[in-house]
Amino acid sequence: MGNRRKADPDLALQALEEACGKLGVEVRYADFTADEIHPTSGRCRLEGRDLILVDHTLNSAERLRALGSAMKGLDLEEIFLPPAVRELLETE
Repeated sequence: MGNRRKADPDLALQALEEACGKLGVEVRYADFTADEIHPTSGRCRLEGRDLILVDHTLNSAERLRALGSAMKGLDLEEIFLPPAVRELLETE
């Protein structure tokens, strides 16, 4: 149990972005500061495509949390993810 490995946020982000690509889900980092409404990072469907928007002002750890949260419900069963990254998704 005490043998858990912590995922490096930048490497974990890269692994999640690649997984999204394999699933046909586009990940975009967007600037939400100019918007009159204040959206948050999340998943949506735009013109028939699955899209995850992540606030680009977040640091790596926050981006990782936002992307992991937006990926909930995606079928990752057949996608290889490093064990530390998969564990991170399961605990978020």
